[in-house]
Amino acid sequence: MTVIKRTLPILLLFSLAYGLWYYWQNKPVQAVELRVLQLDPSEVDRIVFQPKGKKSFTALREINGWQLNDGDRHLVSSSRLPDSLLHTLLFAESEDLIHPDSVGQEVATLDLFAKNQEVYELSLFCGPQRNCRQVFLQIRPRPEVFFMSGLKLSEIPLQFDQYRDFTLLDLNPLGRLDSLVWQSDSSRAQTWTYASTDYDLSRMSSSRIEGQDFADHFDEITHQDQYLGSYKFYGARDQVELKVFIDSQWIKPLVVWCTQLDGAYFSLDSLSEIGLPDYSESSSLGIE
Repeated sequence: MTVIKRTLPILLLFSLAYGLWYYWQNKPVQAVELRVLQLDPSEVDRIVFQPKGKKSFTALREINGWQLNDGDRHLVSSSRLPDSLLHTLLFAESEDLIHPDSVGQEVATLDLFAKNQEVYELSLFCGPQRNCRQVFLQIRPRPEVFFMSGLKLSEIPLQFDQYRDFTLLDLNPLGRLDSLVWQSDSSRAQTWTYASTDYDLSRMSSSRIEGQDFADHFDEITHQDQYLGSYKFYGARDQVELKVFIDSQWIKPLVVWCTQLDGAYFSLDSLSEIGLPDYSESSSLGIE
């Protein structure tokens, strides 16, 4: 009985200390409603993305867009998505400061290189128990972690392909289409106009077509022997060419490239996927 009386205060004191420690570890440090980083998005001219478990890549600001590079792929994109990301992160406001031990796993690190030579390292975290609907942000080497209540991790693009332009063909600059011409070395030319009965040219006018799969395996110089032919679109204001390449050994047998785009090649199973007359299925891979 004497032992119990002696140890009981110690146990109560230990329990109280543990409770205070647990509360301190998990409570918000303080409530804040402010921008976590006083940096204008236009001042950032380079972003290095380091998603956990994925390949790193860099976005470099240029006059008309961003240059993307992951070491294997080098692309020039007119996409404004990096600007949108910067605006989302740099103008988002935090409501709470959270103890670093209370967040979940780190999802990615973003290094922002400013024009004044400053470098800002932003780390993104999921919530506890891998709750990735919540976003927590830390600006290293500062110890505090911000709870970004207005952000969702699914809305933050962290993969290389998310910054690529999926536009395969844009006919809007051409105005009203006058004619569509198929040309290849192995067949005679074929022309469709608005008077054609076997193909409705009007459905292609003023349309923007997106691809689904990039053909990163393709190199036009190496694969020039796989050239099948070209579609040429003639409009009231301009014209554009869509080159078609074919190889049955590829995962998808067709690769297309539009001359109005900067090096974006797309894989297709069939030209009919993008609403074009499909000659790849004929025995001569062309027009008889």
